[in-house]
Amino acid sequence: MAIKYKNLKAEMIRKSVSNGKMAEVLGVTEQTFRRKLTGDVSVTIDEAQTLMQTLFKGCGFTIDYLFEV
Repeated sequence: MAIKYKNLKAEMIRKSVSNGKMAEVLGVTEQTFRRKLTGDVSVTIDEAQTLMQTLFKGCGFTIDYLFEV
């Protein structure tokens, strides 16, 4: 599985956030989240903002950084 959003995955590891937790926050299945992480399924701007506001708020980086390819 090639990760498209390497910064997102790295920050998930740093904060001990699982794929399951990310999926729960977005209201999708874990499989769908994994497909978003690899770029097989698009991440919407609303989803990116939701992740920033709920799981990465106050971390000191931008959405652009998190979803850099």
